[in-house]
Amino acid sequence: MTLTEEPSSGKGKNPLLTTIKNGLPAVYELDGYVDPDEEHKPDGFYTDEKDPTKYLNISDGIVYEVQCPPGLVWNQEKRQCDWPQAQNANPN
Repeated sequence: MTLTEEPSSGKGKNPLLTTIKNGLPAVYELDGYVDPDEEHKPDGFYTDEKDPTKYLNISDGIVYEVQCPPGLVWNQEKRQCDWPQAQNANPN
């Protein structure tokens, strides 16, 4: 077993390492834009309310839409792309 594999699921604890191991998708070009609803937010990473496989990176009032690697969704709590089932996992 490698560091990225979980015994039960085989999908891995670290989705980014698993994705790299399996091959990265094509590079996504980032086109920034100013969105009146988003431009006043502080710099940071935010959930894309329209698409869970994307997140918004806001920097100096410019909004960049970023696509997660295939099979992953944005996890706002962890501020990273993650396995969909990890969002519903209850640690207790």
